[in-house]
Amino acid sequence: MAIVRFMLEARAGEVANLMVADVSLAAGTAVIRRTKTGRPRTVPFGARTTASIDRYLRARRSHRLASTPGLWLARLAPRRDRLG
Repeated sequence: MAIVRFMLEARAGEVANLMVADVSLAAGTAVIRRTKTGRPRTVPFGARTTASIDRYLRARRSHRLASTPGLWLARLAPRRDRLG
């Protein structure tokens, strides 16, 4: 839910590249470093998005990849396009 809500606030590609350190729940903002124009910008987000991101971050702490800097964790699917 957190990523869906966040995508209502910013571009999908920008949201996908967020780092944990880029998000401030206290301020309700995120620093988008990889923008379409190449210049960083700060994006505010609402209370519901803040609550969703907070829930996600608490759940993220128990994930085996929690120490990685990227905000969104995912399990990669095996590639099926390889011959062999």
